[in-house]
Amino acid sequence: MSQEEAASAIQGVFDAYEFNSPDQAKWVDELASLSQGWPQHINSVAVAAGQVIRDHSGSLQSDLLLQALELGKEKKEQYYYTRLKECSEHPKAYKQLALAVKDRGGVLSWDDIYDLTENIRNKKSLSMDNFLTNALHAGVLMEIRNRPKDYMIPIPSFEDYLRKLPIEPPLNMSSS
Repeated sequence: MSQEEAASAIQGVFDAYEFNSPDQAKWVDELASLSQGWPQHINSVAVAAGQVIRDHSGSLQSDLLLQALELGKEKKEQYYYTRLKECSEHPKAYKQLALAVKDRGGVLSWDDIYDLTENIRNKKSLSMDNFLTNALHAGVLMEIRNRPKDYMIPIPSFEDYLRKLPIEPPLNMSSS
């Protein structure tokens, strides 16, 4: 969704719960930016904001906005954790893809993914088709519409989350 559509969705939540103040527009804009226009994140950041506002008797003070943004970030990371948990392979494989996609201008070819995951797929006797289907289904990768057999990590903050995982990729999985 666009920034405007995300803001409109969050504004709808604020209107429904009658969260009103002169700072409301700033809250809506900041929360929409944090959501990156992804529906699941719009929900997460709206819930986070609602919790903070409710816990502070409906206040929309700017120091509370920082709390809401931090809680929204936590909820986004929980979403990523859940997505990654649904993947069939060890998180190291997905971290390696995130590291490689950054070095390749945001795009991985089928061949790149094949090469980067070959060792782990061989260890588990997993075909490339099964690996790719699982990564697509879990939302780790998305095929680029106008470039068949080219893939990207669809949510920029998910890519960041994967790169920052506190694990080291196997030495034999190179991003070059």
